[in-house]
Amino acid sequence: MLSKPYQEIHKELQGESVLPVSVEQKRKYLTIRKTKTFTPPSSDPGYVFAQLTKNIENVCIKARRHRLWAREVTFILKTKYFRYHGVTCRLPHAAADPITLIHEAENLFPRLFQKGEKYRSTGVVLRDLQEVPDQPDLFTSHVVAERRERIFEAVDTLSQRFGKHTVFLGASHAVHTHTRANDRIAITKRSSEQLLPGETCRKHIGIPHLGTVQ
Repeated sequence: MLSKPYQEIHKELQGESVLPVSVEQKRKYLTIRKTKTFTPPSSDPGYVFAQLTKNIENVCIKARRHRLWAREVTFILKTKYFRYHGVTCRLPHAAADPITLIHEAENLFPRLFQKGEKYRSTGVVLRDLQEVPDQPDLFTSHVVAERRERIFEAVDTLSQRFGKHTVFLGASHAVHTHTRANDRIAITKRSSEQLLPGETCRKHIGIPHLGTVQ
């Protein structure tokens, strides 16, 4: 009475391998994407754009990690009622830095954001990936490209040492500092000596604050 996916799940739970298992690290990417859902849904264009900016930062972090540059990017907003609005553009040159993508997002955001609509999620997809960056010209763009490369090499180093988004762009400041009035729990801050087994400074379990024992 069950469809194929449930039959496969049943077999897997019984120890019968149905789905292929690959233990090799993924090295080839056709696209790289990052999405983030936030609550409560917001109709504030500044806050929604800040959420989109944070996704741009995240997708660029992954692209730089794998030494990939994108020629095309898609920006996505999802409404409170799960309707999607997206727009795709070609970049002037292959890029893996958030400054280039944010510039494009600023130009396209008025086409995405609808006044009065509440949004609950944003997303960014990098397409047409290449393993070699475009050759900049010998003048201004060459200097700018080198400076940005050094900047984000430093940002990635700091993130590896102190945690993701230790340094972030001002465009996403509203997300990193925003405290919602209806937050259900307060997350305790724990030092590196207090991390549980398997946790890292970048990824750890959110433990509700239960107060101080007297």
